[in-house]
Formats: sequence, C-alpha cells, structure tokens
Amino acid sequence: MLTFTNKETEEFDKEVKETKWWKQHIENLESLDTESSVSSQPYQPVPKEVEELLSTDEGQKQWLAEWEAKEEFEFDKCFIDGDSMLYRIAYTTNSDAQAASTFDLALLAVMRDTGSAKGYVAVKGKGNFRYSLTDDYKATRSKTDMDPHVKDRLANLYQYCWDTGCVQSDNCEADDVVSIWGTEADVEGCSWVVAHVDKDIDMVPGWHYNFNKKTLYHTDADQGHYLLCKQLLTGDASDNIKGIKGVGPKTAEKLLKDVPTEGMLDVVRKAWRDKHPREWKEKLQLCFNLIYMRRSFDDFREMTIEEVYGEGNLR
Repeated sequence: MLTFTNKETEEFDKEVKETKWWKQHIENLESLDTESSVSSQPYQPVPKEVEELLSTDEGQKQWLAEWEAKEEFEFDKCFIDGDSMLYRIAYTTNSDAQAASTFDLALLAVMRDTGSAKGYVAVKGKGNFRYSLTDDYKATRSKTDMDPHVKDRLANLYQYCWDTGCVQSDNCEADDVVSIWGTEADVEGCSWVVAHVDKDIDMVPGWHYNFNKKTLYHTDADQGHYLLCKQLLTGDASDNIKGIKGVGPKTAEKLLKDVPTEGMLDVVRKAWRDKHPREWKEKLQLCFNLIYMRRSFDDFREMTIEEVYGEGNLR
C-alpha cells in the first residue's frame, strides 16, 4: 500500500490511510484553472503519456490498483526531501491548485521510479539550529526578488504539505530528517532510498535517487566520507558556508587524491591549520557543523568532529 506518513506523529512502520490525501488530490485536480496560461517551463515529474494517464480519476485509480497489486518492491521505504521540488513547482505552475496537484504527481513519480513500498516526505519547518551557530548561515539567499505571486504560491504549497502529512523539519533541515530516517532504517534492517537533488545528502551512505535527473546511484561509507571532507575544504557558497579561501573543488580533489579514508580528516585539518594558524580549529568546527547531515534527532546542536568520528569512521 502506498503511504505518505508523518513520522513525528505516527509510528514509523504504521500504515496510514490514504483517504484524506487522495480526496484532497482529487479536489485539486477538479479545481485546476484550465484557462490559465501555461508556464514556458512547466514542471514535468513524469513522462507526458504517464502524466496524461494520472490526470484523470480513472487513470489514477488504475495506477494505484496496479501499484497495490505489486508483490515485490525494490525498497521498503523512500525518504523524500521535498524542499527543492516545492520551489521548482512554485515557479513553474500558475495556481495553488495546479501546484498542489503537480506536487502530488511528483511524489507518485518518485515512488514509481524508485520502486518503493512506502514514502515519507520531509519539508522545511520552523527554525534551524544552525542559525544559532552563526548569523551568516544562508545569508546570501534572499526572497526579496521573488515574484509576489510565486512567493504566495510557495507559501501556500508548504501549507498544503503540512496539512497533508509531510514532516515539518523543525530546528533543522529537511536534509537532516531524511538522513536520520536512513540511519534508523539501517538499524531496523529495512531497505531504503533517499530521493533528493541536494549534494549535501550524498555524504550519507546508501541508495540515492535524483528526481530531476532521474538517476539512481549508491554511495558507500568511503565515498560519503570523501564527499564530506571535500566540502569541509571548499565550504558551500550556496549556503554561505565558508571553506578555505582559494580552495575550490579541483584543489580539494587534488588534496584528497590517493589519500586513504582514515587519513582524509588529517589532510583537512592540515589544510585549515596552514591557512588559519590561530583560528583553524574554530573555523573548521563551524564549517563541519553547518555541513554535516545529522544522524539522530538528538543531534540538533553544535557537535565536535571527535563526537561524530570514532576510529575515523562516520557514525
């Protein structure tokens, strides 16, 4: 049974009735403004022929019937980072109803493409512990230039998500929530995949699905550690996370080339120490806390690298 469930209010493995979500989805489809102009770059989460099928009540029922009849799935659970999906939809749709229905279709497409039995969706909530660590976090991002209609549509789309069971990622990022879910699923022995487009989540060992490129790929523990160390050198300009000045992706790759996994953090420490002899520990610690995806709901706070790493392995 295909379900989208709020992990914070329901037990992780509990089946959730789809009735409320489904009725809301049908209402959205019926209220679409067919006379509105079509965006020049509409969001297309599924192939056109499939989208046409899902645009009718009968088509949707047929799709769900086929899905429910499946006896085997590739993954037990799919953890979806919905934020980037919502922004793109808000920019490329023309009404609140169209945006909500497009989001529903996008979720269905992810479930189908990944072959997952259950879906769990995380979107932004209230606050983020990272803002208490520095005033500069995401300071370069601004919504002041966003078209007022797009801004309102995005706000209403988030409200729709919260009202229909998506998890509000309070005091953290949606990235953190899906990373934690993956960690918990490992403990439970469940097969899982994270659906996202954010490079930060690639540091999390496991299966990943990029719903923009429609690519499925796997990150092992060594690759995840490498990607984290690379970002600890470069920082992340999109979130205004300062790395080592003058160190870009190519330089970081050269520094980490042929370095065994257990020695990568030593290379990172040395690079920071060489550039900032007096404050390297503090600067590296801040960069780490802003970049590192949490693995527990108890970790929404400042952490030390030593806390996270035992004998050099990612917890």
